[in-house]
Amino acid sequence: MKKFEPVTLDLDQQDDLRAEVRASMFAALRTAFKRRSAEGMLAKDLANAVGRDAGYVSRILNGTSRTIEAETLVLFLEAMRFHLPIKPIAHEELEARKPSSMFGSQANQATDMW
Repeated sequence: MKKFEPVTLDLDQQDDLRAEVRASMFAALRTAFKRRSAEGMLAKDLANAVGRDAGYVSRILNGTSRTIEAETLVLFLEAMRFHLPIKPIAHEELEARKPSSMFGSQANQATDMW
């Protein structure tokens, strides 16, 4: 068996990955909050549930905060009764899932796991 060699990520690639993950985290939180707010929940209700300042929670929910920690995301989601599964998927498995289509954007959307 051939030894697996990790891919070297330059600083730009690392920054891009971090930005993509942050955007996905905020999007997941907004999706959950949108559903719960349609059911009558307010940002101050979430703040009370997690024991955080309402202004802080509002900044996180509005995306005006530059960052969100994974632990904070999970805490907020669980308080809203959402679960965030985290399961690593090898890139070769993602590649195997790609539709063999001439429509590049559809193929990219199908494998966009973030």
